[in-house]
Amino acid sequence: MPTIRLVAKACNVSPMTVSHVLNGKVGEVSEETRERVLRVVREMGYRPAARKHPSEERKILTLGIVAGIQGDTLMLPGYYTEILISLLRAADHVEQNVTLFTNSLLHTDPARSLRVYCDGRCDGLVVIAPPIGSLLVKALEERGFPIVIVGDTGDSDLTSCVDLDNRAEAYGIVEYLVRKGHRRIGYRGGAEWVRSANERYEGYLEAMRAYDLEVTPDLCVPHSGSERLLYAEEVERLHLPRERRATALFCWNDTACGYIVRALQENGRCIPRDVSVVGFDDHPEMSALDPPVTTMRQPYAEIGESAIDILMERIRQPLSPPRREFLKASLIERGSVASL
Repeated sequence: MPTIRLVAKACNVSPMTVSHVLNGKVGEVSEETRERVLRVVREMGYRPAARKHPSEERKILTLGIVAGIQGDTLMLPGYYTEILISLLRAADHVEQNVTLFTNSLLHTDPARSLRVYCDGRCDGLVVIAPPIGSLLVKALEERGFPIVIVGDTGDSDLTSCVDLDNRAEAYGIVEYLVRKGHRRIGYRGGAEWVRSANERYEGYLEAMRAYDLEVTPDLCVPHSGSERLLYAEEVERLHLPRERRATALFCWNDTACGYIVRALQENGRCIPRDVSVVGFDDHPEMSALDPPVTTMRQPYAEIGESAIDILMERIRQPLSPPRREFLKASLIERGSVASL
């Protein structure tokens, strides 16, 4: 018997997208996607299952979202806010309640954190970008508590997650810059405990090797303790001889990119005439800069839909195998990259 999940797989969309189409939610999907889903529904002969009596199935759940950062940071535009909005919208579409944890329990003693997260106030958790080796994630998994990680793959293949293929996306950015004629391509990295920063660095290195391009300390900053340190280091590099400086810089995320752009412009460098710059995440600030910055946009709506869908499955089918979904980002070309 065809299911929504089978229809979604055949259409290469999320089950929630199929649900939007079947429930006639205007504006949630493109006309092309709607027609494709309806065609597959007809071809597969899908019919919605009869609703269970309320006593047979608990319909309303409470889903927890763990941000792992302080609450005031969530109010600022950027990755965490975009992910949070996508999760809240996805939960709303399936009529589920949400408890948002905005404290720093993600980084504290897991025994203390478990008492909070597993006290009955929520049925499962979405954890946004936990640090590598998170003891809390390990403790939750050992306890069998339903959990889905967003923005990280976890430390085990048994962890359900929704993320990008960060290595492939970083490789693609280097390829894009190579097509623009750049050969001295620099990288500006993030904290060592952030898995996506490490993976994007690995993708950068892989692409540089594939195109037989040199990677030197002048070009590459694998990790940085803070964005402010990146700023100071970038100012120092401006004093290098021209032949040792990068003609293009790939910043691991847009927050770091903003500091790099400031360092360049406040010290007399013109973007992209003197150096091209590419970011990652599509932070709203990137389109407001002068020039607007080219960046990779994450599929935030799809991330939220997939994460909520997986979590609902983990809650209602605890013995189901883990699901690991890797989505694609989109290159948003603006005015910060020049051809050589």
